[in-house]
Amino acid sequence: MAQIPKGPGGYSAQFIGAGGIWSNTQSSKCKNVALGFLDYITQDPQHALFARAYGVGPVTTTAAKDPFFKEGAWAIYSKINADPKELKFSGVRGPKLTACFGAMYANLDKDMAKLYTGDLTTTNLLKGWADGLGKADCID
Repeated sequence: MAQIPKGPGGYSAQFIGAGGIWSNTQSSKCKNVALGFLDYITQDPQHALFARAYGVGPVTTTAAKDPFFKEGAWAIYSKINADPKELKFSGVRGPKLTACFGAMYANLDKDMAKLYTGDLTTTNLLKGWADGLGKADCID
């Protein structure tokens, strides 16, 4: 895990809470059961156990006090949270942006890997993300 590179203005942005974007399909025949499960799994202590077991980012505020999420790969989040030039956005909102984010999601981690191996510049990474997420048809 790594901090998103800073843009020309010296700021970077991080989506927080995206691990908690769960959904229940319209065609679900057991919506109440699914919603009950989602309510259960996104509360601690069970969510912390789930996040540890599957390596997903925790979506509960109590995770900030958990020593497990302050070490190793998770340590970057303490740095991000302390950085005044790190803008934090809660989740991805709106159907158009959600669709665009979904289409780009598979490439975001690949782009970060290319950035840190030197195969992609910060300028080109940010331009690609702006082109993909900043299009008029992505804005709700």
